[in-house]
Amino acid sequence: MATFGTTGNVNYAFVCSQESEYNFHFSNIASTEDKFVSLDYEAQYYIFGMDQMLFLTLIVVGICVTDVTVFIAMSKHP
Repeated sequence: MATFGTTGNVNYAFVCSQESEYNFHFSNIASTEDKFVSLDYEAQYYIFGMDQMLFLTLIVVGICVTDVTVFIAMSKHP
């Protein structure tokens, strides 16, 4: 468990590298006023060890190159 104490407008970054369930606990016991807490997260997925977006981009590029090659091969030559 990581305790960051009193903070202002601060961003913390961390990586959860193991598949599991993670819990976040925010405490406001030292203050009489309400506090606003926001949490943004990003999940990245990997296919064959590659980032999902890179993998899908390579597939699209491969399909485009194949289509252009087939189009050129099937076109009439003068």
